[in-house]
Amino acid sequence: MSGPDCPDPAHCPVADYASLTRAKRVDLPARLEWRRCYDSTWGFDEPNPGKGDTCFAPFRDASGAWVPTMYLADNDAGALLETVFHDVAPGVGAVYEVTLRNYLLARVSPPRDLRLVDLRDTELARLGVPRTAVVSSSAEHYACTRLIAAGFYDDDPDIAGLLWDSRQSELRRAGGRPMPASAVAVIFSTRVTSKRGGWARPKPGVLSLTSGAGRTLIDEIADALGVDVITS
Repeated sequence: MSGPDCPDPAHCPVADYASLTRAKRVDLPARLEWRRCYDSTWGFDEPNPGKGDTCFAPFRDASGAWVPTMYLADNDAGALLETVFHDVAPGVGAVYEVTLRNYLLARVSPPRDLRLVDLRDTELARLGVPRTAVVSSSAEHYACTRLIAAGFYDDDPDIAGLLWDSRQSELRRAGGRPMPASAVAVIFSTRVTSKRGGWARPKPGVLSLTSGAGRTLIDEIADALGVDVITS
């Protein structure tokens, strides 16, 4: 699905939005606890206002306005794999403690039920769409995958975001030590209140990634991936 910023329009590997419109919708109850690993610039329930370069954000709506978003996961490993470990391949590279200082990890619960588009592996297989064409495309084609998020956002006002399987799928094939499978989501914060205090923060609250339980999680994932945490 090549767009105006696609680096290779003639051979774009990203799926056309039209091939995904039949993806089922799933309704997840507000009582579910999610994990959010987030830039400490914002509060635990404050969305990214439209910065960065990720698979499904940032993007603009049909009027040209930036849509604020939040990335979530249903367990700690998923939240960390999709953020601070996102570009770390098993056995290659490292994570730097100086980077970890910029992030926090929290448990959050939304103020209402969430209706999400299901882009998990089994649903993509049903649609005949490769995972690599949607949720694990190369970073150079993120501008193209963001068009998918924008398409669902503009076409269905009931949709609060997208749901998919974390990069565990690739790590298992690459020989990484198995960790708990995780579903991850991007939430369109205009569809779910982004007002501070709108989301609940269940215990144990917010964790630092450089000390205590948060650092223990970092070390466990780094060990499973076979990579180092550089402290100097």
